[in-house]
Formats: sequence, structure tokens, C-alpha cells
Amino acid sequence: MTPSRFRITLADEDRDALAVLAARLEGLGHDVTGMAISVTEGVQDIIETDPELTIVMLHESDEHALDLIEELGAELDGPMVVLLEDPSATFLAAAADRGISAFASSPDDEELQGVLEVAVRLHGHRAELEARVDTLTRALGGRAALEQAKGVLMERHGLTAEAAEARLHERARETGRRVIESAEDVTGTAGD
Repeated sequence: MTPSRFRITLADEDRDALAVLAARLEGLGHDVTGMAISVTEGVQDIIETDPELTIVMLHESDEHALDLIEELGAELDGPMVVLLEDPSATFLAAAADRGISAFASSPDDEELQGVLEVAVRLHGHRAELEARVDTLTRALGGRAALEQAKGVLMERHGLTAEAAEARLHERARETGRRVIESAEDVTGTAGD
């Protein structure tokens, strides 16, 4: 399988370290879209270039590093990979809570490519799961609204559950709207 090629933004306070990493990534076929030495530059690069992933190089595992991760993560649509020598498990757990997708310590080119592949794929799977959850949540909400509207029609007009649902479908056909919209009209929850 051919390795993927990604658009990547880099962040580190050390400009020379950024240049070395950028050359390595470009040698692997990636497009380095930005190199930021400050949070402000990092956020600006992310907004302007919409990278597929961001790599943050850290030199210490402290609260400042966690704040940097959180600030950059708030702007990202893609995953964030952290490069850090000898991180503690406690730091990595806190960093994961603040938004990193993966980390590596002194990776060779093969390992670095593997970390990027895993981070991007896991991020994609997570996005798919979030979309499914949203769809199911909307479907459950719609079903609840439909059941509530049926109950209202049953009480108001002495209908059976089947007749109430048929009336909602009929009203939807007559108005050219979805059944859920007819149900929301009956319950007064339209737009909630």
C-alpha cells in the first residue's frame, strides 16, 4: 500500500527544528503548509491553509505545553500529532484530553509516516461515528416528536394510534412537507 500524502502544519518555538522536520516531511512526499513558532501563527496557519493534520513539537511536558495543545486543537478540523521526548503517561493522558490524536518520540521516517497514517485514519473514523450519532439523535428526536403528536391527535380526536399516524402522513402529503414537520406543528415544537 502506498503511503498517504498529507497537508501538514507544523508548530514549534524552535524555527531550526521546524525546518528540519519540514524537510523530513517533504522528503516523505507531504506538503508542509505552514510553520508556526507561536500559538497565534499556528492558529493563523490552520485557518488559512486548513491542513489535514498538525504536528506540534514540544520540548517540555508541562502546563504551558498542554495550553498550547488546547489552543491549537480548538481551531483544528484534523488530528494533532505531538512529538516529544520521554513523555510521562500522565502528561499524555492530559494531552489526549486536550486534543492530541497521537504522539511519537524521535521517530524515524517509517515510524513518523505510520503515526501520521494512524492519526488521520482514527480521526476519520471518529468523524464518521460522530456523524452517525448525530443522525441517530435526530432520528430519535423525530420519532419522539411523532409519538407525541400521535398522542395529541388521539386525545383531541379520539383516534387510534394508527389513525393518528395516518392523519399526520396525510397532512404531510397535503402540505408537501415531511411527516416530522407535521408532527411538530401538532405539538407546537417546530424549530426546537
